[in-house]
Amino acid sequence: MEESQLYLLASKRKELGDEFQRLVTNYRKDPSIRKTPDYLKAKLEKLEQLWTTFNTNNTELELHARTYSHHPYLEKQYFAKVSVQYIKVKRNIQQLLHNLEASSPSGSAVSTEAKDDVQHFKTSNAPLEEMDSLTTKRIKNLIRRQSVIIQSIVHLINGIDSIEVGQPSQFYEVKLSTLHRFWDDARGLHQDICESADDVTALGYTPMPRPEASHSRAHYTGCS
Repeated sequence: MEESQLYLLASKRKELGDEFQRLVTNYRKDPSIRKTPDYLKAKLEKLEQLWTTFNTNNTELELHARTYSHHPYLEKQYFAKVSVQYIKVKRNIQQLLHNLEASSPSGSAVSTEAKDDVQHFKTSNAPLEEMDSLTTKRIKNLIRRQSVIIQSIVHLINGIDSIEVGQPSQFYEVKLSTLHRFWDDARGLHQDICESADDVTALGYTPMPRPEASHSRAHYTGCS
């Protein structure tokens, strides 16, 4: 990909990310009284639309991250930051919908789709063979997002290694703070992935080394 094409693509992703940020900011500012089931479902739908559009072509951009790392979109790990925010806000909206449904006498305040999303984050521990394709897709998305964050951690560390020594202490404090944030986000995603099914290794997720033979269980799930 030529540099001009990359910059154009990254700039468009940045614009979409900014629109996503505005949606999140407005949602957080809105008073609780406005957050009815219809309002929450509309926000969730808009959130998903923006995320799907924003997510398009990001993989191709990540492949060129090392070559064109000076572009703000790549240098500041913009995708990883928006990804983490997307997960947190979506989770918050789903939890509010879940709570409204629980307090509704009719029990019909939330759509089936929203209910399934909440189940995924809160109580889904069904065996892999019993999970529907939608749940499997969600788990794979979580795995992919964690992979992107881990790539961002690697880029950050490599960037620090390539910087000439003798930088101001504030430089390293900012980098360390960013590193801690990315690591916490990656661990949070790890927890979400492991709580989504009894065995996520069938989806290619093996975050921890396989135990030694003397200590291994009959079937290793990858999350112990």
